[in-house]
Amino acid sequence: SEPSSQPSSEPSSEPSSQPSSEPSSEPSSEPSSEPSSEPSSEPSSEPSSEPSSEPSSEPSSEPSSEPSSQPSSEPSSEPSSEPSSEPSSQPSSEPSSEPSSEPSSEPSSQPSSEPSSEPSSEPSSEPSSEPSSEPSSEPSSEPSSEPSSQPSSEPSSEPSSEPSSEPSSEPSSEPSSEPSSQPSSEPSSQPSSMPSESPSESPSAQPSETPSANPSRGCDNLRPDCGWGIFNPWTCRCDCPVGICLDSNLQCYRTCSDTINTNPFAGCAPGWDCPWYPDTSAGHCKSEMHLSQVYVIYRTASECCEANFAGSSTCL
Repeated sequence: SEPSSQPSSEPSSEPSSQPSSEPSSEPSSEPSSEPSSEPSSEPSSEPSSEPSSEPSSEPSSEPSSEPSSQPSSEPSSEPSSEPSSEPSSQPSSEPSSEPSSEPSSEPSSQPSSEPSSEPSSEPSSEPSSEPSSEPSSEPSSEPSSEPSSQPSSEPSSEPSSEPSSEPSSEPSSEPSSEPSSQPSSEPSSQPSSMPSESPSESPSAQPSETPSANPSRGCDNLRPDCGWGIFNPWTCRCDCPVGICLDSNLQCYRTCSDTINTNPFAGCAPGWDCPWYPDTSAGHCKSEMHLSQVYVIYRTASECCEANFAGSSTCL
């Protein structure tokens, strides 16, 4: 009715219903129907048919054939050979060697080193730092800050605010608001509405339909000998002093009373178109507006000085 205090040298054919207070030195060939309250210090050679409710403190040397229903708190040091069915909420620190078959819903914060094989359907909000090798089929809504190195095949709808460094091969349909600083090598097909400030070096091939308001004068074929008067290059005739009139040869040799009260030089500018006369008391020639009883007159100061004060340093 009571067990012996010492164990027998042979084991019984049936195990006892109660475990001994001391474990045996050898494990039994069959596992017990109840698990022990404490785990063994060594793992069994066969895995259990059911997983334990708590993970082991050390990972296994081989991965399981089925993935866990819960991910681990720490990622593995090596990626899996198969991608997951759902993307992770956080990107990996290293990009994959192959791109995904579908684009991400959000663009990356950094551009790729190579452009994509297909352009995006929408332009980027900021232009790229480098121009594309091919121009776009549509012009941009805003002009660039720098002009292109090549002109476009079509002219712009609005002219630029600055002229180009090179003239165009074709003239514009409208004249510019400001004249050019250099004349063109070819004359215009239409005359300008205003005459030029300076006459051309060569006469025109066709005369104008309207005579000039200020015709030119050519007096090279007329005699400049006016006797007591002086030759007027503007009227191509002789101007006679007061009391002298033109004779039949249009020279100032005939005395008359017709011009006693008429000064032909009234309103002239002294030193410009007023006649010059010698002043013996002053030792040089003078040019005055009103001449009275003076009949020896000259058109220029040099003619007067040469004729009356030759070699004088005061009469020029």
